[in-house]
Amino acid sequence: MHINVSELYGVLYSLQEMFSHIENQHIRIMTDNTGTMMCIKNQGSTVSGNCNHVRRLIWLWALERKNWLSTAHFPEVQNVEADKASTRFNEDTE
Repeated sequence: MHINVSELYGVLYSLQEMFSHIENQHIRIMTDNTGTMMCIKNQGSTVSGNCNHVRRLIWLWALERKNWLSTAHFPEVQNVEADKASTRFNEDTE
C-alpha cells in the first residue's frame, strides 16, 4: 500500500476512534504528510484512485456527523513523539 494511502487510513481510523461522538464541529487534521493534507483539503487526488477512495470515506464520515474538516501541515521535525512510536519495531504487533 502506498504511504499516502496508509496515512489517509490513519486519519480515517483516528477520526473514527477519537471523534466518534462529535457532531457539528470543525476538526483540524494536523499531518506531516503533504500528500495526505492536500488530498483531504482538495477533496481528492488527480493521481491516485486509492487515495480518492479513502478520502471519500473520510469525508462521508464527517458529513454523516455534520462535521467540517480542515488540514494543516505539521512538520516532521516537530512531530517527534508520533514518529518515534511509528518507527519503533514491536515484534508482538508486527
